[in-house]
Amino acid sequence: MGCVNCNDNREELVLQMDLSNKRGVSRPPRKKKTVTQAEIAQKYAKQFRHVEIIKNLTASGEKFTDDEFPPDHTILNKMGKSPASWKNYTFRRATEFMDPKSISVFQGIDPNDIRQGALGDCYFLCCLSVLAERPLLVERLLITEEFNHAGCYAVWLNDSGKWRSFILDDFIPCSPSGLPAFTKSNGNELWVLLLEKAYAKMFGGYDIIEGGLPQFALRDLTGAPYDCLESSDADQIWNYIDESNRKNYLLTCYTKSTNIREEQNPLGIVAGHAYSILDAREVTLSDGSRERIIEIRNPWGKFEWKGDWSDDSDKWTEDVIKQVETFKKADDGTFWMSVNDFVKFYEGVGICKLHEDYFYTSASFEHEKPMPTNLNVQPDDDIPYENPSRTVVRLNIERKTHIFLSTSQDDDRKFIMRPGEPYTYSSVRMMVGKITSGGLRYVAGTSNCDRDVVIESVLTRGVYIVTVEVMWSQEYNKKFHLSAYSQHPVFFERIGNANFCQIERNILKSFAIHSPNARCKDYANIQEPNIKRLMGSELGLVYFYYQNKGRSTLKETVTMGERNNLRICAPFTNNKSFEVVVPPGSDAIVIYKSITLGEYSFSIRSNFSRFNLSREEVEEVRRNQYLDTVYIDDPYDAIQDRVDTDCYNQFIKNDRDNIEIEEEKKSEPPEPESDDIPIQLHMIVSNVKGELMEEKAEFIENVEKVLSVLGTKDAFLVGQS
Repeated sequence: MGCVNCNDNREELVLQMDLSNKRGVSRPPRKKKTVTQAEIAQKYAKQFRHVEIIKNLTASGEKFTDDEFPPDHTILNKMGKSPASWKNYTFRRATEFMDPKSISVFQGIDPNDIRQGALGDCYFLCCLSVLAERPLLVERLLITEEFNHAGCYAVWLNDSGKWRSFILDDFIPCSPSGLPAFTKSNGNELWVLLLEKAYAKMFGGYDIIEGGLPQFALRDLTGAPYDCLESSDADQIWNYIDESNRKNYLLTCYTKSTNIREEQNPLGIVAGHAYSILDAREVTLSDGSRERIIEIRNPWGKFEWKGDWSDDSDKWTEDVIKQVETFKKADDGTFWMSVNDFVKFYEGVGICKLHEDYFYTSASFEHEKPMPTNLNVQPDDDIPYENPSRTVVRLNIERKTHIFLSTSQDDDRKFIMRPGEPYTYSSVRMMVGKITSGGLRYVAGTSNCDRDVVIESVLTRGVYIVTVEVMWSQEYNKKFHLSAYSQHPVFFERIGNANFCQIERNILKSFAIHSPNARCKDYANIQEPNIKRLMGSELGLVYFYYQNKGRSTLKETVTMGERNNLRICAPFTNNKSFEVVVPPGSDAIVIYKSITLGEYSFSIRSNFSRFNLSREEVEEVRRNQYLDTVYIDDPYDAIQDRVDTDCYNQFIKNDRDNIEIEEEKKSEPPEPESDDIPIQLHMIVSNVKGELMEEKAEFIENVEKVLSVLGTKDAFLVGQS
């Protein structure tokens, strides 16, 4: 066989690159599976068990006491660090410090209902005040909307990505004065006290919820994904706030901390404190100049900004007041300030990407196999990357939808009392690929180490594969929830015997092909310009993708130099170098992954050659696993896990607190929407090849181009649902 050799000694240093998401081509999803009435009733029995409790206790004249969260000092001092004054607190029922004749859950929801007490949970209270701007967002969290003499109430919270009902008694921690020591309300209403107590119960104690980030709390109260930005750049902060405000998202902010907790500076700003953002405006001044101002609320209901654009500022001229119709002078904790002053005092902005009409679906997963103990062994030249903590889910989309896919780990507050075994959030890698006739097409992906790792995308009608890989930082808790927050309902099912490596190779192959940032190398210097290698870095990994559309077989050896925090993936075993043999008409992919949360880097040297192989030799080469880059989906390998699609959609989103189970009806699958009908283009003109177009808009555009060239109507269309 003939052979041409070439050495490429140029060093290439690859750092992480941001690569844009790509959309795939859809196929009709499989029919949604239904559940029986008995399954639904059993599922909701636990969520709504307070109904039976209230009924029985009311009949007997007794009151409810929550044994899971007992009204004693154990829930005030879980960490053993509570102030000494808390020892004087007692627990009193709501009817003991409120007028039983006028007590209620709601008496009209208003941000000014909230008053912070001795508990340092301003981040949580500022989130309640943000929600109170839209009262329905608060109302739908309270399952029990009416006062009851049994003292039993139920509250919805999103716990680690799953909606749960928390049953509470009405015992509230009170100071020696007999009034609530922590959150207070302005009237005889319970909603503020109950939501704070439910949040404390979710984490195990009142003292555990002291201090926190408001964007986390907003996620727990709405189920919607969050984002945050910390910056001292006024333009960057303004654009972030203005865009989020225009999208009607919920916004919060937090100030820089000092050595003194919640220290108030001379201008009225409290250090280490959370605020809510209510509005953002750009106003025109009398001299024609423009200024960008932000409306902010202190959840304390007092201590306002005293600088420019404060209530008494002379910047509020008659012309400006006409432009800001919501401006009012009041000692209510609400004030305006310029974005230039904002970045001097505020450390960051948190947003909650709330869409009140979106649907919520979640599924619980757990990785049981232990993590390899050799991940950090050095030297690691002969230790390949290996991680058993991987899950594959099939996602069915029946109509085009905007969607947030989230992987949620348990909040670290839940493990704050675990001595000697620190809990930290683990690194998560998620990828989404759309099933097409040619395999999987990359749609979206992310890699991050956070409580909630989120992908935002727009998915067209079809079936998708979602891969989740977690590098667990500990062995005692390896549970997570995968959730979808979407414009239209979606459906999950876990794939039982998924070939994770093959799926990953297939998705990354598509990723490499469509990425504008992938580095492309051709082999023209060995007379094979149609053989290419695409190399890139993203998602905590590095890939080398080979495409052979030439006439000869490529053989390349790549040596990794200055490799840091990277290991090669199966079927390769040597981290220092790898060799690939790629026959004509074939492709291959090699993957390196980071093994810790730190940065990774490398340099490479390569040498390559071309050969002419016999048919038998080509077939032998093609048995290599790294050449196996196409995944064929098997729709019958699904595992039926418990998927929650109703707690939010039926009882929270629609503000309903009663179980309503309709009679099951057999119905035909719905007709596809006109925008989602796959269409085939058949060309009957000689030497003209038609391409299958599943997106109607793309199809029409191509038809118009063809007809304009041919000047004829020698094409016909066949619609197919």
